[in-house]
Amino acid sequence: MADTCAAKTKQGRRCQAPPLAGSRFCAFHADPDRAAALGRKGGLKNRHYVGIDDVNIVPPSTPEDVKALLSQAMADVRSRKLDPKIASALTYIATVLLKAFDATDIHRRLFRLEAEREGREGKDEPRASSVTSDFNGSSDASLPSVE
Repeated sequence: MADTCAAKTKQGRRCQAPPLAGSRFCAFHADPDRAAALGRKGGLKNRHYVGIDDVNIVPPSTPEDVKALLSQAMADVRSRKLDPKIASALTYIATVLLKAFDATDIHRRLFRLEAEREGREGKDEPRASSVTSDFNGSSDASLPSVE
């Protein structure tokens, strides 16, 4: 008896799997229907979410919105409406978004403190820092006017 399967692969080479006891073929080539069924079963295991209609999602604009989004995502994963990989990506994005909220808050507080300091010291002194400009040197129009 041969030590490899007698069947040929799609590429025309001999199958390298060991044959079943008392057969010239491996488990998959001895029963091609079983191989197809196992392939379908594996493919179905990868479908974790239920297809639903498109939903218009409003981007979160506050930490509370992020919390609500993550809570809903957790519930959807548990009910198999959302793929865990998508939920993982949402969690990563939410972490970055929360850090951006913190940075923006700090930036605004510093802007207000500098404006208050400038008001007390007089307007003839040059500004100590350019907090209101981003990395490209352009001004941040999203900050509130303090004048």
